[in-house]
Amino acid sequence: MSEDKVLVEQQMKQELYIGALPHPDILKGFKEIDEDFPNRIFTMTEKYVEADIFEQKKRAWRNFIVPILGQVFTFLLGLGGMGCGVLLALKGMEAGAVAAIVAGFSPILIQAIKSLKK
Repeated sequence: MSEDKVLVEQQMKQELYIGALPHPDILKGFKEIDEDFPNRIFTMTEKYVEADIFEQKKRAWRNFIVPILGQVFTFLLGLGGMGCGVLLALKGMEAGAVAAIVAGFSPILIQAIKSLKK
């Protein structure tokens, strides 16, 4: 007995569609349900993309401005503490002056240490 060997070849086709809109075939299916659905989907997608761009810009602005505001606030706090220290020293309150100067330097030192860790 001879065995016949059969070669089986299989092919598979896969189609991927990635994007904000559904695949065109799916969009056609929506049109079969209601003529206005594809236009509504396009409008919703445009609004979503606009909102996403707005959020990205807002996030970028926050990432830019917040560190600058932190540095300015730290500097002003330190400057205020040193100014109070000088005023207290001029009035003869040395202990208060030292405490104010130390308190004025502490935000600057904390910020410098945080910067070194990054």
